[in-house]
Amino acid sequence: MPNSPIPIWNIQDAPGNVMMVPQLRGGCHRWPPGWHGRKHSHDGAVEVFFVVEGACDFDVNGQEFTLRVGQFVLVPPEVPHELWNRTNQDLLTFLVVAPHQQPTHTFYDETGRPIPSQ
Repeated sequence: MPNSPIPIWNIQDAPGNVMMVPQLRGGCHRWPPGWHGRKHSHDGAVEVFFVVEGACDFDVNGQEFTLRVGQFVLVPPEVPHELWNRTNQDLLTFLVVAPHQQPTHTFYDETGRPIPSQ
């Protein structure tokens, strides 16, 4: 890979997780008004969210807050978190999960119990 060109992406294109290496995965995501990211966690991996446009409501293990443009947060490993775009405009985020490992997510049911991975 030393002679491979270094990829460059445009944040406005929001192509999703375009960076995918053992050390991390991430990229830009554009989520429409009303979007909801169901409750999940990452085993042994942190997740960082940075808000580029819009506002994102979070519930991180029962702590509720809103990130606005220019703000970012680090969610520790194994900590359940849920996200919403409750605004009337698109939400543009840049996120990174590190390290990138399988399984990538643990999801939770309505009572907060982990759902066995498929």
